[in-house]
Amino acid sequence: MSGKSKYIFILASCFVLLTLTEYLAPKEVDWKVTFSKDDKIPYGNSILRQLLPSQFPGQAITDNYQTFYELTTADRESDTLALPKNYLFINDTFAPDSLETQALLSYAYSGSSVFIAANRFYGLLADTLQLTVLDNLYLQHKGLANEILDSLGINLVNPKLRSAKAHYYKRGTIPQYFAGADSAVIVLGTNELNAPNYIQVPYGEGNFFLHCNSLAFSNYNMLRENNAEYIAKSLSYLPLQPVVWDEYYKVGRQESVSRFRFLLGNEALAWAWRLLLGTILLFVVFAAKRKQRIIPIVRPALNTTLEFAHTIGRLYYLHGDHRDLARKKTAFFMEFLRTHYYLSTSGIYPFGPDITIQLADFAERVAAKTNVPLPKVKALFTAMLAIERGQQLSEDKLIQLNQLMEHFYEAAGLVR
Repeated sequence: MSGKSKYIFILASCFVLLTLTEYLAPKEVDWKVTFSKDDKIPYGNSILRQLLPSQFPGQAITDNYQTFYELTTADRESDTLALPKNYLFINDTFAPDSLETQALLSYAYSGSSVFIAANRFYGLLADTLQLTVLDNLYLQHKGLANEILDSLGINLVNPKLRSAKAHYYKRGTIPQYFAGADSAVIVLGTNELNAPNYIQVPYGEGNFFLHCNSLAFSNYNMLRENNAEYIAKSLSYLPLQPVVWDEYYKVGRQESVSRFRFLLGNEALAWAWRLLLGTILLFVVFAAKRKQRIIPIVRPALNTTLEFAHTIGRLYYLHGDHRDLARKKTAFFMEFLRTHYYLSTSGIYPFGPDITIQLADFAERVAAKTNVPLPKVKALFTAMLAIERGQQLSEDKLIQLNQLMEHFYEAAGLVR
């Protein structure tokens, strides 16, 4: 195993070991208070929600994710507003606004039953029903202050529903009680200090059933001893009719009801989703660095100019027409002066019969423009003029003309 492979193996082993450790480690208990039907944590409400079909056999049980005002509007549009129902609200606090309170009162007045379990009641509903919730820390029973008690028991008042032994809860779990209830209120349950914690308030043709110890309805407390029996008896006061379970007013309720809600609500699926996204991100980051589009091989364009020049040179050499070759070199040189130095050759080339004076002036302009010494320029033009006026041209004269041109290019800085 190479050095690099060894380090990769060690890193992968550490990652697998860490993953197994996290997976096998005991999960920390989540003590968050949610009262949600989807939460199996101690203070969720999944157990009670599952028991509702047996508590109300044959009745439709629906979950509500709207405000009570929106629910009332929907029922009014579907002509189901007058249909009596049981509405269950279980939360830490219950403080609906004025519109929601009016909707609740309207439902109760038309014959529905509204069950609310909350530790605190605020707002217009509490004022209308004259609800005052206090902490039994201020109560005394048989000369003992409540804070001395390790646990507190609660029970129902009705002899037919009252248990022989009170239902006990941990100290501090259910300290609230209703204070100052008027004569219209029916007390359904009390705690061991004889303070009412479960009351019935008639309203129109319906009723409000109010419980001020909402933690008694949580998963944790329902599994303690025989406390589930107390919950079942408490809900038995509600008539046998359709049930609406509230999820909108829950503490920590989820805003979104999208298809990802179930995925993110399940811890294992949520971690699988995060792992999938993380893997895709790592692949994009590292694969993008290691893989790229293949760079095509661009072959340089073939330069056939030199081959063409050699071919033409061999052609003229074989034919022995040195004068024609020299005239073409002269024409090319004049074109070079026009295109590179913008020198006009009009009246100079082709060479006329009496061009000596004009050619001397042109040589001076060429020397000034190209920085080539004037003698070299004059020698080159003299050779060109001699070839133009001659009939035959020897090979030596052609070579001499070529050398004069090469010297010109070198002096002009065009040849390195």
